[in-house]
Amino acid sequence: MEIRQMRTFKTVAETGSFSQTATLLGYTQSTVSAQMKQLTEEVGTDLYSYQKRQFTLTDAGARLLPAITTLLVDYAQVKTITDTKRLRGHLAIAAPESLTTHLLPGMITRFRQQHPDVTLQISNATCLHNEDKLMRGEVDIAFMMWPMTVNNHLVDYDLGLQDMVMVNGTERPYTSFFSGS
Repeated sequence: MEIRQMRTFKTVAETGSFSQTATLLGYTQSTVSAQMKQLTEEVGTDLYSYQKRQFTLTDAGARLLPAITTLLVDYAQVKTITDTKRLRGHLAIAAPESLTTHLLPGMITRFRQQHPDVTLQISNATCLHNEDKLMRGEVDIAFMMWPMTVNNHLVDYDLGLQDMVMVNGTERPYTSFFSGS
């Protein structure tokens, strides 16, 4: 019994179609048929019926599917267990727009170079909203622009002073923002 046969069986069971399975796995339809036949022969009983272009698992096939699913998950873990230096997974980040456009691009570029197997999801909102998302577990990291606070539920890291840029129109001169006029 081979992993590719089990992967094919699981995909056929999920799609109900040899041709769709062939497309998803990059095989020809005859390869899918041959793998399903080989697996059935090795197990020693019919795992499915295919009549009038309708795929149906037999009782034996229905019992085998959860075991194969578990085996494929375990196999994926075994393949990555020795590669301890590579991070994998998903990282959700929340940051105010000013930091997203100014600070994060360089950080994200370096992070992706070091960890290409991690997908990133970045959202923009106010600092208060980002803190709320972090507390609700909707994001893994939140960047906020305010002094460090004492919060027993968060770990703060100070990123140091950050440059700020003020943009204003010609109708109201820059000096009027500070003179109160």
